[in-house]
Amino acid sequence: HHVERDSEGGADFNRLVNDVAALILGAPVVSVACARAHMAGADLELALACNLMIAETGRRFSFAADPALSLATYGFLSQKIGFVRAERLMERGESLNAEEMCDLLLAKALLGRGAGFAEVEQFLTRSLRRHNSAYAIYRAQRFARPVLEGLDEARVA
Repeated sequence: HHVERDSEGGADFNRLVNDVAALILGAPVVSVACARAHMAGADLELALACNLMIAETGRRFSFAADPALSLATYGFLSQKIGFVRAERLMERGESLNAEEMCDLLLAKALLGRGAGFAEVEQFLTRSLRRHNSAYAIYRAQRFARPVLEGLDEARVA
């Protein structure tokens, strides 16, 4: 979802994505993104805002974006993999496959190609048996490594 920075609609879209990401970050639940298609732009940003991501094998994740429009993506990446790695991915405009996302711990698990919601539900049942402890861990991670402050202002300026 590429949006021109100068357009009024683009600014509105950026605010909407930012608001949704803020809701995800503040939700008192474990948020899960399921990457069943290739991801870039706002889709990838919102997936990175979630506590965990699961991805279908063979899917691609593109970090090629206008730096002025991808500050939040950089913030979510740096929270999860560190500033240096995030900067390298963003500067190079790299495109990773699902397996590489798992290697970087950006995706927690791989699902078979064409996985249905039953397979996703099975993964979640196995992974989140102890919801309270999983939730506490994800909140502690956000507290210890907060997403960059000032993303709201930078994205719509």
